[in-house]
Amino acid sequence: MSESTAALWAAAIGAAAATLVGGMAFWAAMRQVRLTALVQREQAFWQFRRDTYAKFMGLLAQFDRIAQKHLAAHHRGNFTEEQESEMSEALLALHQGQCALMLECPGDPYITGTVGGISGVVQSIVTGFTDWRYDVHRISPRRSRDDWVGFISEKGRYLQQLADELFQALRNDLHREVGVERENSNFGFAFPRWGGFGSPSDG
Repeated sequence: MSESTAALWAAAIGAAAATLVGGMAFWAAMRQVRLTALVQREQAFWQFRRDTYAKFMGLLAQFDRIAQKHLAAHHRGNFTEEQESEMSEALLALHQGQCALMLECPGDPYITGTVGGISGVVQSIVTGFTDWRYDVHRISPRRSRDDWVGFISEKGRYLQQLADELFQALRNDLHREVGVERENSNFGFAFPRWGGFGSPSDG
């Protein structure tokens, strides 16, 4: 083989090697881009889910705070349309948050069942306040003031129990997907506890 032929072969081999190395580098770079995009998409997904969970729990805490405030006011005989309007607005905001939560949360029957239970208890509390307000204007009220307080307080304590359970379930969902199970942790949602002013009735 002449020197010129050998030089041509060497040049060809060098060019092929350079093309191969360049192609591998390009493939590696594109793979890294795809992986980065997937990671960012995954992070955005979990960030949105966490924000949805946090917003719903915040709305639930807001409703609980308003209900406890109105319980004390109602016990003093302070029934106002403004209170009823504030309660209705809190209920509407909670329902909107529930819709977003149900769209975002996984098909977990425990989470959906607990959310459904919360919705029912919340509606019972709102109905209880409304019925109490109209009951006091009856000639013969159906229940005493302490009966109404006991009924609503009992519903409020059950609401907080469900809220604690939901908080733990949502927290487990967020950590489960990254390989961290915390089913036995003792974290709960920090509600101020319902006290009540009378003995719970059978409602």
